[in-house]
Amino acid sequence: HGVCSSTTGLCSCYANSTAGTWESSTDCKTCAAGYVGSGCTLSCPIAEGLVCSDQGKCVALSSVTAKCVCDTNWCGAACNESCIIICPRNIWGQNCSNLCAGMKTSSDKPCSGHGTCDEGSSGT
Repeated sequence: HGVCSSTTGLCSCYANSTAGTWESSTDCKTCAAGYVGSGCTLSCPIAEGLVCSDQGKCVALSSVTAKCVCDTNWCGAACNESCIIICPRNIWGQNCSNLCAGMKTSSDKPCSGHGTCDEGSSGT
């Protein structure tokens, strides 16, 4: 996946869309950072100069597409968007779609005024 110098014996790895982009520190045996696939021809999503924002792993989705599989709490094509949703007071659940118990409107007191409601995913 490269050319060996007859003078120094060092490898000069290929770095193009046809032959792939290979890592010189591994003697052109593995893909360079930011590339995946059997031929190292698939470029990974980059944000802020980092592959998958350094908050996920780049994988070959097919023979023509690479994508980031984001770490927990990170979203977006390059894992550069937070997935943590903070609900307003007295509202809970996925997409902040539930009022706390004892509330018919957002101006009512939770638990009919006899307790508190923890915001978040459970609303307990």
